[in-house]
Amino acid sequence: MWTDYYLKYANEAEMMAALPAEWVLFNGGYYENHVSLQVLGVLHRDDTGEALSGFHANLRLAEGVALPAALGPFVIVPPAQPKVVFAA
Repeated sequence: MWTDYYLKYANEAEMMAALPAEWVLFNGGYYENHVSLQVLGVLHRDDTGEALSGFHANLRLAEGVALPAALGPFVIVPPAQPKVVFAA
């Protein structure tokens, strides 16, 4: 069982400052047995190509793994139609 979070930051520097120090990014994310972080960056509208505000990432935590407190302020309400999701 997994819990998914949608994260939104002002920019990449803000995201990097908030991530736990042991989460070293590789190939656009951080992957461990109990944590998956997928960095999406700036997203764009499908219809106009206009950039959406913020710098985005998706986080998946295994059951029993707590959300790091430093990430709490960046969790947003799941979008009705997310641009990118984890495979089921």
